[in-house]
Amino acid sequence: MESKNYSWINVLYDGIIYNKKELLREFLDENNASGVRQLVDSIKDKFACIVVLGWDGTMLRCIQEYSHLGLPFLWINFWTKWFLLNDRQFINESSRFSKKVYPMLEWVVRVKWREEQSYSHKAFNDIQVKAASWRAVNIDVKIWNHSSANIIWDGILISTPAWSTWYNSSAHWPILPHSSPNFIATPILPFMPKHFSPVVYEDKDKVKITNNWERWRPISVYADGIPVVEGVGEEMEVIVRKSKQKVTLLIEKNYEKIWDAKIFMEQGFSIL
Repeated sequence: MESKNYSWINVLYDGIIYNKKELLREFLDENNASGVRQLVDSIKDKFACIVVLGWDGTMLRCIQEYSHLGLPFLWINFWTKWFLLNDRQFINESSRFSKKVYPMLEWVVRVKWREEQSYSHKAFNDIQVKAASWRAVNIDVKIWNHSSANIIWDGILISTPAWSTWYNSSAHWPILPHSSPNFIATPILPFMPKHFSPVVYEDKDKVKITNNWERWRPISVYADGIPVVEGVGEEMEVIVRKSKQKVTLLIEKNYEKIWDAKIFMEQGFSIL
């Protein structure tokens, strides 16, 4: 990786920014993370990045807050189970890193009631459009210039390769490889047709979602689990597309083989 000199670096743990080095060193010593401490002490002279210590939830919050800076993220796990984070046992001051670039989703919601209103948001993991109550909703789903379907269900989940393992893995449906140039649209508890399966589509395509029973069955929209539009009972359409913004991750090179194999490990394979 190209070496550059920068005068600052952000180190975060579970949403807390550690600006004081003494506090950070004390935290790392308490957690037996001497390798991470060595790296943090030396990293500012190597390259600019945002170091995130924590777990998957910490990772998502940091993306929402700091992805606009365009800096790569170095995620280091400090929890028991994780997916896209580096194992801290592989991290030390001599670590070298590979860059992995991930796409983000962007959605635009248009609400047509008296005056048209628009909302937009970005997501790294997924976008959910689902019923705002316990009753199923009637939704039209159109994949741009290809096909459409009318479905009665609890909602739809559109995932990036980074997050296709979550709901799809539990439901025994397809999981996308990290580097896949695709997104996947997964039904949430489909009622009619009952055997509606997930759809894998090219990430250059857009998806348009329309609520047909808006007056009786309002819907909500979530980005990475965060409610952004809730309980809308007016005429509404949601357009989901690939964002121009991307997220760059730094993966420790000695850990890269394990990291690349995680997609298979989630499906029961072991590393050779």
